[in-house]
Amino acid sequence: MPRVVPFLLAILLAAQNVTAQNLPAQHHASLGIALAREGKLPEAEHELREAVRAAPAVGPYRAQLGSILGLQGKWKDALESFQKAIDLAPENLDFRRETAAVQWQLGMMSSAEKNLHYVLARHPGDSGALLLLGLVKDRTGDYAQAAQLLDSQFELVISQPDRTVALFHSLVHNGQHDKTAKIVAVLKLHRERQVMDGCRRTVYTNCRDGRRTGDVGSAVCSDPPRRFRATHRWISTG
Repeated sequence: MPRVVPFLLAILLAAQNVTAQNLPAQHHASLGIALAREGKLPEAEHELREAVRAAPAVGPYRAQLGSILGLQGKWKDALESFQKAIDLAPENLDFRRETAAVQWQLGMMSSAEKNLHYVLARHPGDSGALLLLGLVKDRTGDYAQAAQLLDSQFELVISQPDRTVALFHSLVHNGQHDKTAKIVAVLKLHRERQVMDGCRRTVYTNCRDGRRTGDVGSAVCSDPPRRFRATHRWISTG
């Protein structure tokens, strides 16, 4: 399953400033963030839990704890922590965006979309929210919207394999095969295995118009899986 680590890192490493009304809580939170940056996630989780215990009404501590939980794949616990952060600061757009990222991970598309629309209504150019909404639309089968949203954030999309596959997937399903050329160009430069495998699956499993996908298929599938070789011959002709 795709991960949303880049989104979680954004809020964690930003380390939002918190007024030092509770020095022990601030100490635990600062130590927790430092440990997270070193990749010591269980230790970071312990420190952030201590920060939350010392200052339960401080939203950023709960959001940072949610990020660390998500980075460990503890998605349900992460969602609970983010939702408590939103309860404390319902207008915080960062909390809403990161909550949507976790909801997307858990398959809660309707809830994720609601939070993303909240963010975009107040900050229409929010790149993270636009990108996430594109991923939500791809997952729910609204390929036209997904392609438009993901393509609008192309530089962010190609920075992560799962995002690149989502854009490729949406463009192909939406019949915009001409727009896949720039993705293919990136693939030829980087040859990221995870991206290539995801694009192979899209071409071989989902494409039905061989004449329009031949160039894309041959570009990303020079060595197709054995079970798809007959399909590859069909796609490459015409």
